[in-house]
Amino acid sequence: NTDPYQWVESRYRMMPEILEALEAAETPVSVLTKSPLVMRDVEIFERMAAGGLPVSVNLSVPTLDEEAWRATEPHTPSPAGRLGAEYVKYLVIRGREAVINLGRRREPA
Repeated sequence: NTDPYQWVESRYRMMPEILEALEAAETPVSVLTKSPLVMRDVEIFERMAAGGLPVSVNLSVPTLDEEAWRATEPHTPSPAGRLGAEYVKYLVIRGREAVINLGRRREPA
């Protein structure tokens, strides 16, 4: 697995073309990302789903601890940014499946 919405995607914009190729090939899509950038392509996901293709958008949030996030996930959106109400609200209002994968909290020994 590789996050298709890494920071370079905002520059190169490869995902819209990839998603459109998958749509043309009638291929189901499941995306796991850490980036709200996925929202840029929500219209493509909607079109795919309207055409009967299974579409799932999953957001990964392995920690809510800011210090742990900075140490383990450089160049990714903050946990607060990933859980921003606008991201989840937008997907749910538009009828998309929105899955948030939360990491387990580890208590100090």
